[in-house]
Amino acid sequence: MVLKAIVGRTTPGDRCLVAALLILGCVMLLVVGRSAPGTRVVIRVDDKVVYTAPLNDERHVDIPGPLGSTRVGIVNGAVAVEQASCPQRICMGMTPASKAGDMVACVPNRLLIVVEGNPVNGEERYDLLSR
Repeated sequence: MVLKAIVGRTTPGDRCLVAALLILGCVMLLVVGRSAPGTRVVIRVDDKVVYTAPLNDERHVDIPGPLGSTRVGIVNGAVAVEQASCPQRICMGMTPASKAGDMVACVPNRLLIVVEGNPVNGEERYDLLSR
């Protein structure tokens, strides 16, 4: 009943706009899902690379930071923070990173974990390029 009332008040232009937005949303889901798989993990503290490892090797490593040690785990082709010394431990709740370009950050410890990989279809894909 409510749906009939809403559809009755819309114009053909409104319906076309809603259909276009639905199609655009579906296309965006397909494009986002095409991210390249990750091949290696690069861990930086204070913008200095402190650790690099292949993403397919399972391991756990302790990374020292300003507030203490952060335990990073590479398991099942994904990397995540397992234990942190920061006050709120937000980094521990972040989704494990597995695709190229994915990141996990612990701001209080100045830690950045980046998953790197090969470009999709041989082309580099940039979110932003500034010169």
